[in-house]
Amino acid sequence: MTNIKGTYTIDAQPDKIWQTLKSFGNVEVYLPMMVKKTDLSGSGVGAVRTCTLIGPDGSIMPAKNVERLEYVNDSEKVMKFSFLEGPFPVSDCVVSVKVGSAENNQTRLDIESNLAPKGVSEKEITKMFFDVYGTISQGLEKLHKN
Repeated sequence: MTNIKGTYTIDAQPDKIWQTLKSFGNVEVYLPMMVKKTDLSGSGVGAVRTCTLIGPDGSIMPAKNVERLEYVNDSEKVMKFSFLEGPFPVSDCVVSVKVGSAENNQTRLDIESNLAPKGVSEKEITKMFFDVYGTISQGLEKLHKN
């Protein structure tokens, strides 16, 4: 298993970031360059979101990213979700997200993925996930900037 951790400081209020992430839907609002639309089935733990993805050339990708919400703790602002299917070359992928406070009313965002790479090196999958983490943090900041 590969463990990939990233920590980001976002110039936005933690409560706003948490509300956006824990809703588990509308990913296209903070990732418009990667997600065309999000279909959410259910709510809370067990909810499944299906993201229609945008390829590097701007076209709609045939593969969709499907994830299930596994855990939510509002008081600690922690959530976990698993990948059910998608274009990423991984299996057994579980992502943990923690939203915390940083100085000056900013947010500390911790993202951690545990996964098994499929057909790519650990170095390649780590870079891929760090790129996605960075894009998520930038998108959330753009959406909720102080």
